[in-house]
Amino acid sequence: MRDFSSGRAFRVWGFHVSHSQLLIRSARQEEVVGSQNIDLRFTAVFYGEMSYLLWGVVITRPSEDDLRYLQIQCGVGEDQEHHYYCLQSGGKRYFVGAAHMRIEMNTLAPLETGFDLP
Repeated sequence: MRDFSSGRAFRVWGFHVSHSQLLIRSARQEEVVGSQNIDLRFTAVFYGEMSYLLWGVVITRPSEDDLRYLQIQCGVGEDQEHHYYCLQSGGKRYFVGAAHMRIEMNTLAPLETGFDLP
């Protein structure tokens, strides 16, 4: 996983429980031409520990101490299907456990989540 960093504000935009999908979005400024959303999309989510609002975010791999803490908290260790992501914001560290994460730029409208649902 490569690190990601942005000074924009992000918020939990949606969580689809039955499909375990989490969307954290920095919404585009509609009045600014060419502005795009930055979507942090997590799939097969099995753990979440975070604030609903993040003022700037840096995403990194959790430290070894973090991974020990997360395994105790969640009962799930990292393997091919279970990964942990560390979201740092405002001097605090938050965590998401998911099979996958992708970062996507788009111009979806505020009520559009882009969740892959049947």
